[in-house]
Amino acid sequence: MATLTPEIGSFFEFMPKREFEYHIHISTQNSYIYFEVPKVACSTTKLTLQQLEAKTAGLSSPSQEMSIIHNKKQSLLLSPSDIGLDKFQEMLKDNSVFKFGFVRNPYTRILSAFLSKMRWKDSPYKKKIAQILNVDINSNITFEQFVYAIRQQSEFDMDPHWRPQSIQLFRDLLVYDFIGFFENFEQDLQEILKHIALNKDSKSYLSERNNEKIKMKGKKTSANNKIESFYEPQIQSLVQSIYQDDFINFGYSFELPT
Repeated sequence: MATLTPEIGSFFEFMPKREFEYHIHISTQNSYIYFEVPKVACSTTKLTLQQLEAKTAGLSSPSQEMSIIHNKKQSLLLSPSDIGLDKFQEMLKDNSVFKFGFVRNPYTRILSAFLSKMRWKDSPYKKKIAQILNVDINSNITFEQFVYAIRQQSEFDMDPHWRPQSIQLFRDLLVYDFIGFFENFEQDLQEILKHIALNKDSKSYLSERNNEKIKMKGKKTSANNKIESFYEPQIQSLVQSIYQDDFINFGYSFELPT
């Protein structure tokens, strides 16, 4: 499959450099690049990949603590600057390097972001939204207010947890080998692992993972089960407007999921 080779500067038109470095995960030993979209099973995906990297390198299995999984400095997965931006560009145009990411229904993703980021008393995410709304941080921010606040932000300035997935995945710059779906996560993750687990030790990890599924210690929002409780017609319409490209690019219906 032919891939594009954009200039590095083009990536920074989509998001700040620090986010570019944090959300791109590279394996030189298993030849893949994972482009992360927050609120799309990224914790499980990163832990799975870190375990695969450890298995390949003959290292002990990494911690399942959330603070460790999301700490890029402790991860076995590399950032573009770790391998050098020239090498990163070489990997982008190398057809043998597997490039993948995951997406999720925009309705449930944005609701999941609200449920997980607006409920902390001292949440920095809530502080930003409260500033946009010009309300006290201790006030009860509704889902409708949250969506209206996001609508006022540029895609570049949005937090990655609710930035459109088409932007988060640099949709206009890259051609992917595989885009998995949150709604079919286990099957799609297994398909990805079949492509990137190339040596004997890596392949043995597939059967190990099948025998014992990863049990994450993080908090689940169960957004999929709460759609009807939060979505009124005006909110649905606003979400459609903000995430129109995601609905179209990834084949999601504009109808609310049941």
